[in-house]
Amino acid sequence: MKVTEQLYQIHSIEAIAGKKGICPNCGEKKFSIKRDDSIGKCFNLQCGYKIIESRSYEIMINSIYAILDVLCQKSNTKLLDSKESAAYRYLTEERDINPRVVAESMIGIVANGYGIDDNINFALVRLNELKNSAKDSKEISLIDTQINLINHIRPKLIRLLEDKVGWVILYLTDKNLRISTIKFRKPFSKEFAVLKINDENPGVFGYSLFALNEDRSGDFLVTEGEFNSLALQSLIATLNPSLEELPYARVISVGSAVSPDFKTVKGICEMPVFIKDNDKAGELMINNAKDSFHGYSVTTEPPAKDLDDLISSYGKNYVGAEEAVKNLVERKERFYRNYGPLEEDITTLRRTKYKEFFINQEVFKIILEDLKLRGSFFNDASSGYFFNDETKVLSMIDKEDFSLKLLLSKYKLIQTEGITHYVISNLHLYAMEHGLKTKIHRFCYYSKENNTLYLSNNSNMIYKIDKESIELTPNGTHGILFLTNPNYESFEIANIKPETSFIDKYIIDQANLDEDTLSVEDRKYLLKMYIYSLFFESLSPTKILVYFVGPMGSGKSALARKIGLLLYGSKFNVTPISSASDFDVAVTNSDFVCLDNLDTKNQEWVEDRLAIVASGGKLLKRELYTTNNMVQIELKAFVTLTAHIPQIRRSDLVDRMLIYRMKRLETFKPENLIKQEIIDNRNNMLTEIAFGIQRILSSFEELGDTHYETSIRMGDFIDFAYKASHAIGDKELLESIVEKLGKMQTDFALENDPIIDFIDTWLSRRSNVGRYVTTKELYNELKDIAIQEEGSFLLKNNRSLAQKLRNLNSSLKNYFIISEREEGARTRKIAFWPLTDNVEEPASSANKNILFD
Repeated sequence: MKVTEQLYQIHSIEAIAGKKGICPNCGEKKFSIKRDDSIGKCFNLQCGYKIIESRSYEIMINSIYAILDVLCQKSNTKLLDSKESAAYRYLTEERDINPRVVAESMIGIVANGYGIDDNINFALVRLNELKNSAKDSKEISLIDTQINLINHIRPKLIRLLEDKVGWVILYLTDKNLRISTIKFRKPFSKEFAVLKINDENPGVFGYSLFALNEDRSGDFLVTEGEFNSLALQSLIATLNPSLEELPYARVISVGSAVSPDFKTVKGICEMPVFIKDNDKAGELMINNAKDSFHGYSVTTEPPAKDLDDLISSYGKNYVGAEEAVKNLVERKERFYRNYGPLEEDITTLRRTKYKEFFINQEVFKIILEDLKLRGSFFNDASSGYFFNDETKVLSMIDKEDFSLKLLLSKYKLIQTEGITHYVISNLHLYAMEHGLKTKIHRFCYYSKENNTLYLSNNSNMIYKIDKESIELTPNGTHGILFLTNPNYESFEIANIKPETSFIDKYIIDQANLDEDTLSVEDRKYLLKMYIYSLFFESLSPTKILVYFVGPMGSGKSALARKIGLLLYGSKFNVTPISSASDFDVAVTNSDFVCLDNLDTKNQEWVEDRLAIVASGGKLLKRELYTTNNMVQIELKAFVTLTAHIPQIRRSDLVDRMLIYRMKRLETFKPENLIKQEIIDNRNNMLTEIAFGIQRILSSFEELGDTHYETSIRMGDFIDFAYKASHAIGDKELLESIVEKLGKMQTDFALENDPIIDFIDTWLSRRSNVGRYVTTKELYNELKDIAIQEEGSFLLKNNRSLAQKLRNLNSSLKNYFIISEREEGARTRKIAFWPLTDNVEEPASSANKNILFD
């Protein structure tokens, strides 16, 4: 029966849970009812009447708990009437407890005349009457429990009340404010006696002062001895003497560090702050608490032995004492619950005979509630994540995620089990629905807002780099979250900048580069700019493609591999890609990918996928653990390519390429030696880069919103290189290189392609200059020229010619003026002019592109 039901049915008082009403005992409107309708208490100092939820009101009012409530009320009233007693003086003078706190707490004095033996006799008679009339076996069992408990407690209680006259009584309660333990303490002495009503749950002290306060803000404090919580509540009372209702702190005492009632504590608060005494017993309490709680702990600093000692050390300086308590709580340190008890609970549940679905559901609830206290859930609109505050590990909620496998193994869940799939899928749904939406990073992240670069060391730590400092901080600092990868290795950045360039020595200078439009020095300069750009991915929504081209034995794969080894460590390797799905996995799970040996004629998907990466596009994928939901995955990977005989020459891709031509090496180092050189000097190279990043950040600040505009389609990279060159390079050299890049790309796109010669021969017939033709007409005429000059024409039909013209669009415009137009509803025509000084681009070329759009 709820409290409001008892008030109405027994006392004819209408009340509302969560509000104050009329007390059935004293008639004052000071009877507060908890919002969940489980507890009601009168806050009239002369009353203190209490009602709790009960299955049977008649049994409840004759229980041992009702008897003890009467004892508590009478003993408190007697204490307040005995201000000259040793007990009262001990509390208010020796222990400096505020009189109002004494009056409102569950504290009393042992005295004669309480009539408890009579109360017990009456209760036993009434309980036996109820038992004789009971028809329900459960009700009979409940009555027998109370009769046995009364008979068990009665002789001990009567003897203590007779022997301890004049002693202080402290009442400890469970979460429902039922008295669970009575402590008797001799005034001005350390002598005490204890009567436990409930051996399993001895209860806590001080909960009654704030149990009905619905305000749950602020920390929930747990102390050891009762006088710790009394000291803090007294401080509050002293600082607020005129308030009708005191803003009592949410603080309780467990009474003993050796055998605290953690079950009751947990029933009141999930994540308390333990203020432990400065001794071994305090440490023991926290170690034991970890089997039951996620929480916080803090210790008073010497010479203060405990919270009471700390407060009393300030004497009458109550404001100073209040500030000291605040500072103490602010020093709290987080601790996390041990997995062992949770594992036992889950194992026990799985051994039951309940249906599989129910077991799965309950196990998921246990794990979810634990994880919510252990960390936080996130999503990036396509995947769900869990960040573990204890380990600083961010896990993708996916069955293949290594860190998630390790986490779930703590609960004894194995990947191959059906229950594990159930838990993972539901955790994913929870993260997508309730997790905080954020951006997730894998390697590094540049924040333009505060001009700071965050670099993951893949060991749950982040290097926070700004123009003035390099600081190692935990993963999650400033809300920046990084996924770790079991295949990546950690690194350390030194405090001192290297005197020589290890990047030049072991990567750039060892590259056997060739020259064409760009010199070897030009290519080395761009390679260094490219390596630095990898650390500023957020500034490159579009990505350049680096293409290492050269004969076998030129070291092109080794050069790409060196860059990966620098970034990720010894497990990195170049990637042979055989399918679109393999490509998708690679570019969505790494920030740097090398596609090796793209020598054979590629399927069309390769170029299409590269175009998505280069243009900053997104992949459309099915959402995990759903059937039809599709999500867009943002691609952040920088992609490098290697080829002996390059096949990728599509114009839109070449426009975004840095092509590195390489010569065959004259001598060869063992591959393991090349790899070991990079690994041995990785920390030095990354330290060099970190200091270089600092200079680049300073350059960013100096240049502000200045941007470098260029005619080639590598704007994001060139803009970065322009700003970086002010700090770590030669901006004049960069400008000269940019002027050559367009020609380099054109030469590469049209290399070994006779189409330009065929069109040039076709235009040598003056009647064809400026003549608009269909692609079918152009195909037939170019085919005749090709057969005459080469003996064959590789293009099969006019459609393949149109496709080739589209692919080479930007390159062809370096040789010809091209115009396109529509004639009629379905007829599309194109015209060419030689690119000479005395020919202007015709007006018709401004028409909407037909072939090239």
